[in-house]
Amino acid sequence: MKTKLIQTLKPTHKISMKQVQSLAVLAMNQTDVETLVNEIVQEHPLLEIHSDYYPVSHDIDFNQIAATDDISLVDELLEQINTSKFKNINCAKAIIYHLDSNGYLLTSFQEIKRATHFTIKELKESLLFIQTLQPYGVGARDLKECLMIQCKRMQIKDQDLVIQCIDYLQDLSKGYFAKVAKALETDENTIKYCLSKIKLCNPKPGANFNHISNYIYPEITIIETDDDYIIQTKNISQFLSINQELNETADVEVKKYIKEQTRVLKELLNSLAKRESTLQEICTVLFHIQKDSILHDLPLKPCTYKQVAELVNRHPSTVFRCIQNKAMQYQEKVILLSSLFTNQSTDGLSSDAIKDQIKKIVQNENKNRPFSDEQLVQLLKERDIHISRRCIAKYRDQCRIPNSTLRKTIS
Repeated sequence: MKTKLIQTLKPTHKISMKQVQSLAVLAMNQTDVETLVNEIVQEHPLLEIHSDYYPVSHDIDFNQIAATDDISLVDELLEQINTSKFKNINCAKAIIYHLDSNGYLLTSFQEIKRATHFTIKELKESLLFIQTLQPYGVGARDLKECLMIQCKRMQIKDQDLVIQCIDYLQDLSKGYFAKVAKALETDENTIKYCLSKIKLCNPKPGANFNHISNYIYPEITIIETDDDYIIQTKNISQFLSINQELNETADVEVKKYIKEQTRVLKELLNSLAKRESTLQEICTVLFHIQKDSILHDLPLKPCTYKQVAELVNRHPSTVFRCIQNKAMQYQEKVILLSSLFTNQSTDGLSSDAIKDQIKKIVQNENKNRPFSDEQLVQLLKERDIHISRRCIAKYRDQCRIPNSTLRKTIS
């Protein structure tokens, strides 16, 4: 038997702090960036801040603040992982930055891998860890997984049966209790009990949080000129530089340390510069799309993350991270960038506006006799909104609103 020596090329990727840092810096708002810069300047003598750099926080105009909720979901989760014993914290952070506002991970592992170069195995392990954090249900990839995560942590009888019932949500939503009872070899009352426990779960575990900081100082300003408008962003990186004088030392160990720190600081400056250029491009496109709304308070035009991403040649998740936490100012008006996005319109209304109408109707309905999708169609018609029952079901699912049977209070 002959032995052969075969040469194979197998790519292996290791995450660098540069990649994690770039994702984190992109999602930061002006105040967070200033805090980061000031901390690094104090810790690293190599990084110099120019004398003409004045952070916004030194001269606050409280009329130019966009107020938001107290704490963000990202901050809550980061605090938990930073005090945990989980080994691959950087990978967990990368996943957290990809969660949507409801706490769901709708981005595939392949997309996160391309953005960060973590392995699929590392991402799966990190996601399982994130799913143990509070609020329970965060990190789920769909509604069923979200409910299962929460039910597994409930101190209830027949827990396994409750979890099995989640696989029959569609039948339960239609009131087919006998069918589910037969499939699970139990009785209807037990199935109704299981459904009552499932209803205790929060289908949107991240909704009680906000993905933005307490106060947002506008870092994008719209300046009106004689014949045009200029989008101006605060370029923090131009006020920072690396002190080259400290390189003039004969100590080998000190030189090695300075070289490594210089590399780390250059990565930081590159991340800041990339953040500012990406923000400038996105805001320029966003302003041209929503110009009438920003300048004249007219209704928003349909504008999606995917649409803007194509115009700036970026991935939609990059656009999402970049515009979170940030505000734009025009004259005395401060506008959250996230509020300028809508979905495709129907009958002159954006789908977001239609979803808001559905939410209002459901919130005010009789919980003992909730509206069916067909009834929602008729109620929206009375408001001059004409959409199909199938469209109602689609929007309801996107809003994480259960079917009428699941919304019904069981007496």
